[in-house]
Amino acid sequence: MCLGALQGTGLLEGPVDAHPEVDVLHQALVESIPARVAPQQASSVDAWLPRIAELRRRGAGPTAIFDRPRLENAEFPESLSAVKCACPRLRKEEGPRETDVPLRVETRPGEVAVDDLGLRPLVADEPVDLSEAIRQRYARGSMIVTSNRAIAEWPPLFLDALVASAAMDRLLHDAQVIVMDGDSY
Repeated sequence: MCLGALQGTGLLEGPVDAHPEVDVLHQALVESIPARVAPQQASSVDAWLPRIAELRRRGAGPTAIFDRPRLENAEFPESLSAVKCACPRLRKEEGPRETDVPLRVETRPGEVAVDDLGLRPLVADEPVDLSEAIRQRYARGSMIVTSNRAIAEWPPLFLDALVASAAMDRLLHDAQVIVMDGDSY
């Protein structure tokens, strides 16, 4: 590459002792390198960020976010990668959420703990994930669940009556339920 770039300049013609200094050759090389294309300054989906943020809050992932606005508006950019880049940026702008800070719950090896079930609504895949965790632990190991809600208030958290019924049956079978009254700190 370097030799080819310098050959067209005529700087390498003639006897070796007549060649220019290294500084001159370096400058000729720098001038022969094509200019870099400036990185894209704005994303093609920047104008759509409010809609993308709304769909994220409702639990949609990047692919669903990409598909939904495209169906609603033909002017939506044809760039799934731009949506995939926008999602983490939006998440970072939101800042930390209460669910991002896990509370340490001591358990014995092989036990699972779910702390503050029902503190906030479960979204996206969380109800199915919780149901799956309960299913996998059923009759195989312990599971500790804490909540400020009564057990009767748990089924709606699963967003699906059948999933809730199966999860609650497994969770409460042979369970030791401890109801604590009094001040909460």
